[in-house]
Amino acid sequence: MLKLDLGGGRFPRVGYLNVDRFERADVRCQFEINLPFKDSSVEAIFASHLLEHISDLKRLMNECWRVLIDQGSMEILVPRFPHTDSVVDPTHLRFFVEDTFKYFLVDHPLREVYGFKPWNIETLGYSDNEVYCILRTVKV
Repeated sequence: MLKLDLGGGRFPRVGYLNVDRFERADVRCQFEINLPFKDSSVEAIFASHLLEHISDLKRLMNECWRVLIDQGSMEILVPRFPHTDSVVDPTHLRFFVEDTFKYFLVDHPLREVYGFKPWNIETLGYSDNEVYCILRTVKV
């Protein structure tokens, strides 16, 4: 079963297919468009310091949900606001705190209103400069 490193760039995760916009990728992909994988064909996704660069976060998260198997995992690292790392890069389009990921939860009151597919949080943590989250798809 496939494991994807979204935005792996020059340092892709070992054992994962490097999916990125750039030439060194195993699969080149624009993240604001559909991911080039079949429904429920991916076991795990790793996305380190990618989501803050995405203009249509809902679309990408829903695409990740689509390609992941039921209970598939998405491991996410993003810069944590208000740390300087979250605002210094002019290509960052959004900010994250640990509560941001709660909006994807299957039982969050605004999840359906906002159009997010349902997830559960397996792990959620943070340091001064980073939020770490593992989400699992809920498909049944």
